[in-house]
Amino acid sequence: LTALITGIADSRGVTSESKGLLYHSPTWMPFLDYLLCPLLHGGCCLFYPDTSTIKPAELIKFAHVHHASCLGSVPAVLGILLETGLPKSMKQIGVGGALVPEDLCLRTVEQVKGCIMTTGYSGTEQGDVTQAQMRSDVDVLNFANGKGGMTAGRPHTGQRIVILDRGQQLLSLGAVGEVTISGPGLASGYLALPQQSAEYFVPCKEMGGARSARTGDLGRWDTSGNLEIVGRLGSMVKVRGARVDLGEVETAVVSHPVVTACACSVHNDKLVAVDERVQVRDDV
Repeated sequence: LTALITGIADSRGVTSESKGLLYHSPTWMPFLDYLLCPLLHGGCCLFYPDTSTIKPAELIKFAHVHHASCLGSVPAVLGILLETGLPKSMKQIGVGGALVPEDLCLRTVEQVKGCIMTTGYSGTEQGDVTQAQMRSDVDVLNFANGKGGMTAGRPHTGQRIVILDRGQQLLSLGAVGEVTISGPGLASGYLALPQQSAEYFVPCKEMGGARSARTGDLGRWDTSGNLEIVGRLGSMVKVRGARVDLGEVETAVVSHPVVTACACSVHNDKLVAVDERVQVRDDV
């Protein structure tokens, strides 16, 4: 926990002047970010009084009144808050929990000048592992995935990542494999699950034998050195007798220039990939 909080606070430039807006559930990692990170450096936490019925207009009013400087949000909520207007006191905005649109990042850095916007990759085993920091439209474009969304950025504050094949061998640039992580804050294992702990928390020869965690996430490095998460392991299905990895299919579909995200599944013994823009109708 100490490594997680200090890493986040240091990488995001939290200071004694920081005021973290806290309206998150304790079950979601940003609860720690906006409670403990400011306090660590002598800042303060602005605890929103009623988190059971949050209305964006009231939340942003609260942020304006108390001059909030740090905000964490999912993309959909951030889009609503931008329409209302973020306070000029905002210095750091974190966004994640879903696909982060490139357009949303461009709108944010344009509206709040001098603000550090971040997105990244995190997991239960390690906390925040990578980060994309954006202060301008140039930064946004540097971290964009070319399909309308954002990559997860690069490792920060001592975090380490390798992309491995099924034989735990290092993969080349652009190849899809399992994301394996190590560094400060790595968990000791899964509580009361020794078999799963032994399977997923292992020494990694590609990181000099360091203890690491196999995340089960599929990812790859792009040509700029940014991490892209493209799916999950264990998504193997059988379609008309053939074994198919749904993550690989999703990766192939998303590689098409007009597709920003998709979900793949099996329906009536057919492989189906659905673009995020498709609207589901009750009569279909």
